[in-house]
Amino acid sequence: MTDDTSSKQGAETGPADIDAIDLLALWRSVPINKIGRPVLGRLSGALIEVARNADGGGDMEPLLLRAQARVVPAWLELADRLRAPSWWHQEEARFPPRDDQDAHASCLLVAAHHGSRWAAAVLVLRLAQRGPGDDGYGGRFAVLHALGQRYGLSAADPMEVIENLGALPSIQADIELELALRSPPPPAKPEAKTEPVPEPAREIGANEVSVLLQSPDASGDKDFKALVERFGALRLPVPLSQMPDPDELATALLAEFPWASDVVDAIRAELHLVRRLSGHVFRLPPLLLLGDPGVGKSTFAKRLCALANVWSATIFAGGSIDNRSLAGTARGWSSACPSFPLVVMRRFMTANPVILVEEIDKAGGSDRNGRLTDTLTTMLDPTLNGAWVDECLQVAADLSRVTWVVTANRLDLVPPSIRARCRILNFPKPRPEDFGVLLGGILRDIADEHAVERSLLPDLPPEAIDEMRRGFETGRLQARQLANLVRRLMSSQVMAERSCLRH
Repeated sequence: MTDDTSSKQGAETGPADIDAIDLLALWRSVPINKIGRPVLGRLSGALIEVARNADGGGDMEPLLLRAQARVVPAWLELADRLRAPSWWHQEEARFPPRDDQDAHASCLLVAAHHGSRWAAAVLVLRLAQRGPGDDGYGGRFAVLHALGQRYGLSAADPMEVIENLGALPSIQADIELELALRSPPPPAKPEAKTEPVPEPAREIGANEVSVLLQSPDASGDKDFKALVERFGALRLPVPLSQMPDPDELATALLAEFPWASDVVDAIRAELHLVRRLSGHVFRLPPLLLLGDPGVGKSTFAKRLCALANVWSATIFAGGSIDNRSLAGTARGWSSACPSFPLVVMRRFMTANPVILVEEIDKAGGSDRNGRLTDTLTTMLDPTLNGAWVDECLQVAADLSRVTWVVTANRLDLVPPSIRARCRILNFPKPRPEDFGVLLGGILRDIADEHAVERSLLPDLPPEAIDEMRRGFETGRLQARQLANLVRRLMSSQVMAERSCLRH
């Protein structure tokens, strides 16, 4: 083999290389680390098109929109939808037919590229089972299947099984575990005269915590019992996301938001304080980002989470008519659901996510239906959130490690109880000299949304960029309007290119 051939095999697979390859076969025909982002974007689009064609009633459309936005749980759920529906429930783990198998594994591949270790673990086991006649590989996959049956897991449920076990056990340990899971329980022993010795619990490490302070009581209702079993995993030690270097994080934030230096400096100082007093677990006090519409408050909060490598979720308080979106729905209702923080913790299996509450100054509600702001007040209060009682699971939960970032346009419309519990940071408007940074951030967000390199975006005409710069510097264009205008210009550019090709 020549050096030229070797160098080609070591390169990433690009758009030109992939034309002759079945996209849905990439997971089993191309090394995972050789698949570039442009190809991953094409694979994502192909999977969404497959799902849309198979969705007769249109019920899958909201899920597909979330998948297009690169939401990892959406890709895991889509993997579940595209596989054989009885895959986790057969007596033995079997692969579905080829088409379902390829679509299912391809969704896992996309989720793995977006950071899901659960998807990566399942995908590796699928690749391993393709080895001919190796009982060890099959045994490992059967163990994962058995774990899925026991804990209610599936590809749509990104519980970090491998991480929680510490490492993938040896084949001998796999066999012992599988036998323990499948064997009938031993016969009951006669009552002893002494008190029974409780089963020792796994020691909680320094970087994990039990979110639920008691085990939830399962109900006779089948659906609710499944919900209790699912969220019962939060009774086990749940990992805590680690803190990045505060100075490095501040430098990265200032590069993208140079007009918000005071906000960045405040966050840097808070992180240094937490690091000195509490160690290396990520945590911030409740923050209230106050500023005019369109100045970048929400984008800043999301980039803070992305650059700090911590899980985050958003809830919209504006227009809320009750507190159910945050507090959940109490046991006894057919729509019973735990509180939003517990849903986020269970979704990502992390005990210290960041929760962004948008437009708290526009929240509604009533004494009868409940107010989101009243529920948020109790979740922010350090004297209450360490043992906050969830009305659905009816147990106390430790929400003290959640980082809350609240946004508002007007401080006078934010309830005093919220103001008293948050550090208020005034988020300024971008300055005229920040146009280039703003435009770069908009282009980055569009490229990330479609999972492509920025170089693949349509080129903007120089005269259009100059006109946008003048409009921004004179105040005619705000940051949010600028983002919308860039998208419109790209769409027009694509249509112009298509018109030239036709003629």
